[in-house]
Amino acid sequence: MNDLNVCYCSICVVGLVYIVGGLNEMNAELQSVDIYNPVTERWTRASDMQTKRAYVGVAAVNGFIYAVGGWNEKDGALSTVERYSPIDVSYPYTCIINIYYDMKVQSKIHCDMVL
Repeated sequence: MNDLNVCYCSICVVGLVYIVGGLNEMNAELQSVDIYNPVTERWTRASDMQTKRAYVGVAAVNGFIYAVGGWNEKDGALSTVERYSPIDVSYPYTCIINIYYDMKVQSKIHCDMVL
């Protein structure tokens, strides 16, 4: 794991703790995903996300981990979602979803999936 990581999000999936994104000691956004195994007390590094994300949200659904939104210096507030597969490590990120909010109808969300 990075020496200093703040403003990240973490989630526990099948007994492993995933630390997603965040800021390093230079306040630069991270695209890293670090995995902690509490049984072996060891850290491993997963494949990097496609986008640097601090203040990111994460969720686990149907065996996938979703990194939702966040912020980075280049793009500002992020309206994208990355889906990570902890099982298929040869191609862990299967899509990025762009989310567009309709300001007139707050409840409607448009999504474009990029495979």
